[in-house]
Amino acid sequence: VLGPGGVVVLDKTSTAASICNDTTCSVQSPTLKAGKHTWKVLASSPVGSGPWTPYRTFYTSTVKPLAVNLISPLTDLDENIYAPMLTWSKEVTATSYRVYMLGPGGILKLDKTYTAASICNDTTCSVQSLALKAGNYNWRVLASNPAGAGPWTDYGVFKVITPIATELLYPVPEPPATVENIGTNYIPIYRWSKVENVTHYLLYVKTISGVVVLNQWVLADKVCDATTCSYTSPTLKGGSYSWQVRTSNAAGDGGWTSVVQFSTDTQYIPEATSNLAINGVPNSNPKEKPVYTWTRVPMATSYRLYVKTGTTLVLDKWYRSVEVCNGDVCSVPSPATLKLAKYSWWVQTYNVLGYGPWRGSSFDVQAASPAAANLAPSGTITDPTPTFTWDKVNSATKYHVYVKGLSGVVFVDQWYESSAVCPGTPCTLVSPVTFSTADYVWSVMPYNATANYGPWKSESFKVSP
Repeated sequence: VLGPGGVVVLDKTSTAASICNDTTCSVQSPTLKAGKHTWKVLASSPVGSGPWTPYRTFYTSTVKPLAVNLISPLTDLDENIYAPMLTWSKEVTATSYRVYMLGPGGILKLDKTYTAASICNDTTCSVQSLALKAGNYNWRVLASNPAGAGPWTDYGVFKVITPIATELLYPVPEPPATVENIGTNYIPIYRWSKVENVTHYLLYVKTISGVVVLNQWVLADKVCDATTCSYTSPTLKGGSYSWQVRTSNAAGDGGWTSVVQFSTDTQYIPEATSNLAINGVPNSNPKEKPVYTWTRVPMATSYRLYVKTGTTLVLDKWYRSVEVCNGDVCSVPSPATLKLAKYSWWVQTYNVLGYGPWRGSSFDVQAASPAAANLAPSGTITDPTPTFTWDKVNSATKYHVYVKGLSGVVFVDQWYESSAVCPGTPCTLVSPVTFSTADYVWSVMPYNATANYGPWKSESFKVSP
């Protein structure tokens, strides 16, 4: 292919398999300049080349594209839009567009050329702007094709505005009150409404006398869910405070919220905690990883958990109340798997005024005794004084046998030494009572001093005449 002035535009060999169907062959031309073009084709095979076709002539348009129409943005943007989509009308003869934008103070913000194919649909063309700071912006577009560039559009003008202020949610007083008292909540979780497209928030807290407690920028995607943002306070003393939040994004810093005041109760050294428990039951036999629980002390902002077995230290760690307390109960799962042993543990309270007293307890981690198996009788029987049998539990030193009727009347509730009922296997016990015609449930539980109480195992039977 020769272009205007006889310049070679295309000279390329292509395989028939890649460009031909059953009847015709086609090759996509590169972008051509405006004017006269001539072209010819030469066919070849392994035997050799055939003759060239005669030159054919065609012309590309010499008409430059018309000016396009800017569509948006052409006015002040919403407060939380700072990376607008630049959109204009498509010019059908254009093959590329140059976008030019000046920012505040006439600083060049964008000067880039895009192919029409990459940014246009059937009617419009669009380019995503970079994040822009607050201020006035001027932009225009120039359409081009191989015939040349058309006229620039007039400048479109828009304004980027800083983000709106948020709304504080907690702590906030209910009118007509002007100060919210949060009592003994010395580690409050500040909450405020999420603002769309805000990327940062500045959280500012100070005492009523002006001492800054918190002056912290936080990332929105770290502290916000779909509707609300929250941030845990550093530990506060008893007294009066004020707080406010400011929004920010690439456009700049938004407005502050109004100042809101809150107070905490006057502090004193916390008292000891109470109701120390393992897995929620005092001094029970926990699983290998117990959960330590105790009652929350309102004045305490931190707790020290101390665990040992004999002279071996297992755990000694401080926990903030906001991290381990829910309502009136505080709990900490054991970070370590415990061995079979007797343990002692203590909890100490603390706030900024000092350390409260210790409170302690103890527990055993013990191997669980297995349940008895293969209980008989079960189902319908005719013997009113049946013999109860079950598989021997080798570790058991005694068994608890319990029989009751469906009405709840207990007929047998007795411990038996393993040596008396299990000289061999299975274990056997002749019923100490005679049962009348009725339905019954009987159960057996093994025990030894090391494994303690094993689980119950039950069966039901019916005495029939």
